[in-house]
Amino acid sequence: MSSLGLEYFCNGGDALWNTPDAGLIDLAKRELEQSGLVRQADVVDGCVSGGEVLPGLR
Repeated sequence: MSSLGLEYFCNGGDALWNTPDAGLIDLAKRELEQSGLVRQADVVDGCVSGGEVLPGLR
């Protein structure tokens, strides 16, 4: 078993920013499978963290 971290960039208020955590995890699983790295069925768990805006980038 391995751990993978994916990073998505977005702007506050855009569609990706407003996507629920479950939707972001589904997106990540689909993209991992499309890349050939992982089958969606093999993903055991997922979590989302973030929501911070870097100072000066507002």
